[in-house]
Order: sequence, then C-alpha cells, then structure tokens
Amino acid sequence: MGEVVHGVVSIKLIGADETSNQSIVLDTDGRRLLGVYASADTATTFTLEGSDDLTNWHTEYTSASAETSYKDVLWNPWRYVRLSSAAAGSAGDTVTLKLSAK
Repeated sequence: MGEVVHGVVSIKLIGADETSNQSIVLDTDGRRLLGVYASADTATTFTLEGSDDLTNWHTEYTSASAETSYKDVLWNPWRYVRLSSAAAGSAGDTVTLKLSAK
C-alpha cells in the first residue's frame, strides 16, 4: 500500500535514473484527497493514471509537452493511482515521483 503516517498513505521514488521509464503505484485504500509531485533534471513527460483493479488504467493527466515538474492536488475517485515519467536526459540525470493520499 505504501507508507502510512497520521492517516496519510504515500509512496515515493527519489533520484531515479531519468534515462529509463519510471513509475510508482499507490493504493489509496479509499482516501480521496491526492497530492502529486514529479520533477526531473531534463524535461520529460509525466502521466497520472487511476484504476480500481490494477488492470484497466484511466489517464487523468499527461504532459502536453516536455516539462521539468508537475504538481497537483485533486479529488481522486480511484483505488489505485500510478504516476510515471518517460525516459529522457542523459547519464546522471534523475527524476523524483511522489504520491500521497488522505
């Protein structure tokens, strides 16, 4: 499910290799308020998706063009949420992905 602290469930991937696709999945366990944070050294595309069964994913957000950060707080109807980044940059470039739900 992720780490739970004071009723908030969260998952994070910090400083991952940006030259590969990266993603994290959070089981919100019914929590509806969702915080999203993504940043990258080199502009890339971020995608936020939701699912109730871990099989059928519905896109909630995709970068319109390459960007170095994406932040949002939204009301989430999904049990599972996936945040991903596309491969970009060169050796040494990193990406950070974080999701939290309350």
